[in-house]
Amino acid sequence: LLLDEFENDEQYKVLIKKATTEIPNLVIKIPDWANVVLKEVALDELEFEIVPGIRKELYKTNNVAKLNGVSTTAIPIQVKESEKLVPIKKGTSKTIWGQDVTDVFPSLQNCSIAVEQYSTYADANYFYIDAVALNNDLLSGLTCGVPIGKGSGTSGGCTIVYGRDCIQEKNVIEGIKLANVATLKGIDNQVGGEDVFIFHYNFVASQMCGDPSVSKDCPPSNWKFVFFGTANDFFEFQFYWGTPSSAELKDLYLTGKVGSYYYYIKAFPKYYDIPVDFSAEGIYSQAPYLPYSANSTWDGNIYGTVVSFGVYEHDNVIVKATVNKTITVTNTTKVASSLGIKIFQSAADFSNSTTRTSSYTYDIVAAKDVELGQNAVIYYDQNYSSPGFYGINKSTGSITTHFAYYE
Repeated sequence: LLLDEFENDEQYKVLIKKATTEIPNLVIKIPDWANVVLKEVALDELEFEIVPGIRKELYKTNNVAKLNGVSTTAIPIQVKESEKLVPIKKGTSKTIWGQDVTDVFPSLQNCSIAVEQYSTYADANYFYIDAVALNNDLLSGLTCGVPIGKGSGTSGGCTIVYGRDCIQEKNVIEGIKLANVATLKGIDNQVGGEDVFIFHYNFVASQMCGDPSVSKDCPPSNWKFVFFGTANDFFEFQFYWGTPSSAELKDLYLTGKVGSYYYYIKAFPKYYDIPVDFSAEGIYSQAPYLPYSANSTWDGNIYGTVVSFGVYEHDNVIVKATVNKTITVTNTTKVASSLGIKIFQSAADFSNSTTRTSSYTYDIVAAKDVELGQNAVIYYDQNYSSPGFYGINKSTGSITTHFAYYE
């Protein structure tokens, strides 16, 4: 389409051919948020403007939706990399960004599913998988889900002091939710708006090294989860004619104008469900967040009392100029006085003051990653013992994660 448009302009033809070679998943599209405008306004009444979306450094342009609450008269037509189409090098499992496909979808490590079945088309070098379709299937829980046992049991010789003691529970991440529209604007940093959000969770626990009667710095145990979804999975966009009231400003995404008529769009966070599948064979989950113990049981010999985590949003895009930012997650936990028993699940054994401290450091790329904060899951979190409540919500300030457990 673009080559036809610039048939008589050799300079643009060369540029476009080079771009499509280096960025084969280049697309021309409007952002997903604009769909609520198209439902209310006829196409011939709208103004459109092509915006460059390949490099985030180009996030400076006039008269387009900048997603910061200012007025716009044009719907952006983006020329950008598609994050919904993942190019995978033929004959390998590597994406165009140099990652393995299991780095984009870690759940694929748990099964032998052929990602080629999600291919929409192919060229000489790549086949392109529909990342949204693959993610929707993975979210079924059973597809590539990790079996985490069935039924409940108790640990023999265990002293019940706290509500969750002595239960061979199954711990999973069951859902996430962004805080507000301000968080959306913070991570929505591609020109015209992003359609895909990818959240990376880095977990850190302290290894139980050395003499258990003495506090000590120990190497970390660390692991990672990645959660993928579209903008519409995480937010509901609502269209209104007129101008927003002062009470609505906290939910305001952007304002616009069609002719002499004003409109505005509000955005509301949605709960992103990560289902747990209960089948005849057992319980399956995409995110059993305690991976070093059988059935994702909280074993104090492995995790102590605290598991820390950091979160950032990542864009699968190509950037030339990069600046890395170093993130450190530090974890400090109590050590069980009876460290080393076969199955540890009793808060009574954490009554001493001996600790283990570990730190884990990772880099994010400023041009395509946004840090969303840190928090920790703690054995003593009270919600676990609340009647009819089987988990706890932990917020970093920007994103809330629902940690659930099943007996």
